[in-house]
Amino acid sequence: MASNAAFSAHQQKDEACKKRAQPYDDRISPGAWELLDFKKATFALLSDVQDKWANMCQVLFPQDEEIPSPFDDHHINARWERLLPQFLHEELTKELDPVLAPIITRIKERISITVQMCKEQVHPQPEEQKTTPYFFGSNSNRRESVKNRTTSAIRMDNNAETLHPHQMLYEHRVPSSSEEASNAPDRPNRITLQSSDNSIRSLNR
Repeated sequence: MASNAAFSAHQQKDEACKKRAQPYDDRISPGAWELLDFKKATFALLSDVQDKWANMCQVLFPQDEEIPSPFDDHHINARWERLLPQFLHEELTKELDPVLAPIITRIKERISITVQMCKEQVHPQPEEQKTTPYFFGSNSNRRESVKNRTTSAIRMDNNAETLHPHQMLYEHRVPSSSEEASNAPDRPNRITLQSSDNSIRSLNR
């Protein structure tokens, strides 16, 4: 119907319509939305998230017997991953003959690797997450940078008698702005400092 008024007028007709099978529609009907009132006491007084989720699912999907969990669990938690190898080792030790103890020990060593491989197969990580990011402030990268600069400084001065890494690094480092200013040659004074030839010419004039 185009509107609620048209639907009400249609219901008041004397001649009843033939009942037809309702077409399948997985969308939530307006009537179901009206039943779902979050301000009602039956819903507002619920403090647990799972209870609210169950209440909402029962209103929207009354035909469903099993209510799914509101939380996604797509990962293997650390505790489960840590306890699984130990649990498997204990069960295998109980079931198998003690003669196979060395084989069980080898299997135990492979269980953790197998669990990790299975975890990567089920939930593969993107390549950018596998790559370790480079941080300029990290100690390891800082040490690597100093090591590279020291090596290059030693290679630059093959004629030096003593190749001390710290000394070579200091000599071949980039000078600071204050050091450049202190080592810069003095600019000649254009007014007071003149060559002798220019002075003689000025006197002859």
